[in-house]
Amino acid sequence: FESVMTDSYKKMAEAKTEAAGDKAKMKASMESIMKEREEALSKVLTPEQMKTYDAQVTKNVKTAKHHMEKSGTKHTG
Repeated sequence: FESVMTDSYKKMAEAKTEAAGDKAKMKASMESIMKEREEALSKVLTPEQMKTYDAQVTKNVKTAKHHMEKSGTKHTG
C-alpha cells in the first residue's frame, strides 16, 4: 500500500512539473495517475478496504475544495 501511494505521489509531482501550468494537461495526467493507483490498490486491498479508501479520498477532495473556497482560490473545471 505504502509503495503504491508513494509511487503515485512521485508521478503527480512529475506531472505537475511537466504540465508547467497547463491545467488541461495536468488534469489529464492526474486522472490517469489516479486510475493507475486505484488499479494497483485493488490488487493489495480487500473490497472492504477499497470502500474505506474511496471514502477517504472523497472526504479529502471535499476538504481540499473547502479550503480553496475559504482561501479565495477559485477552482474551475
